[in-house]
Amino acid sequence: MPAHRTAALHRAAEIWHAERTLHINIELAVNHAADRVGWLIVGMDHYYATVHFIITIAVLIWLYTRHPAHYRSARTDLYSATLFALLGFAFFALAPPRFLARPRCNPDTGAEKWLVTRTRERHKAVHRLLARGWTISAIARELGLARHTAERYAHCKNLDGLIEGALRTTRLDDYKPYLIRRWNEGCTDAARLFREIQTQGYPGRTPQAVRRYLRPLRTGLGSIRSPAPVLKPQQVTNWIMWNPQHLRDDEERQLGEVLSRCPELTAIRSHVHAFARMVCDLGGNSLPAWTDAVHADDLPALHAFADGLRRDHKAVTAGLTLPWSSGPVEGHVNRIKMLKRQMYGRAGFALLRKRVLLA
Repeated sequence: MPAHRTAALHRAAEIWHAERTLHINIELAVNHAADRVGWLIVGMDHYYATVHFIITIAVLIWLYTRHPAHYRSARTDLYSATLFALLGFAFFALAPPRFLARPRCNPDTGAEKWLVTRTRERHKAVHRLLARGWTISAIARELGLARHTAERYAHCKNLDGLIEGALRTTRLDDYKPYLIRRWNEGCTDAARLFREIQTQGYPGRTPQAVRRYLRPLRTGLGSIRSPAPVLKPQQVTNWIMWNPQHLRDDEERQLGEVLSRCPELTAIRSHVHAFARMVCDLGGNSLPAWTDAVHADDLPALHAFADGLRRDHKAVTAGLTLPWSSGPVEGHVNRIKMLKRQMYGRAGFALLRKRVLLA
């Protein structure tokens, strides 16, 4: 009924959302899969238009000839059901799922969402056991984690760093924007998309990774959003350590996005740049103020570094203030160690002494 098209589509969308809430939303994907096969969808249209009436009549004939005792009650039930269906079709317009818009999905779901959830659960479990007085080794055994993994969760109070690590990179990452674009163009065949990205240099040998990535897209709704690149910790560390004037515009933008989500990294960057200025400007007299500023922030990793500087305060202050350096001495030490390794097992002390003195 063209006059009721809008209402029919609206009701279909409401029913689909209810199915999605109950995790039984397979009908839309099946309808769209059939919609891509011409002969199949034509056959289904003919079935809905004619064949189910023929089947109803055939069932009545079968009951009349084989089970006459049940014919009257079955006939009444079938007539009532058919009449009820026709009345519902007339007064409650409802579109089939294949007329709904194909899902345009947010790709930040599926495996990535599962990894983030697992990271949060592990972090919560580790800190719960720590609060009970458990050791790191006992926690690792209890949760089935490697000791260094349990240690990493225990020492990390902020989840942002762990979650960034959970969103690990894959060989498919560079091709996800292309897959999303082709999905929204209507191509949802994983095998075909796999062949297309293979021609672009994708090194995978089977379409399994493509299928896994597309699986959540088949059931999600929402506006499309290309996935943000997953930055490696070493990359962010380099950007923080480098002179800001040496960063490209895109690197500065990405670093700004990371810092906006993590105030701790913003504080670390500020302290790193302040320390770099002390080294470049020979401002050793500012070292006490710098260590106090570090301890004022909740940055355990930098606290250990600042404590080490305090233990050797005079030497560090001299190194940051005076123009002289221990670099030449370190060079001689390295040269002597190299000669010692070269002569190991081949010379006694007398020969080794001559080699060091004459080299």
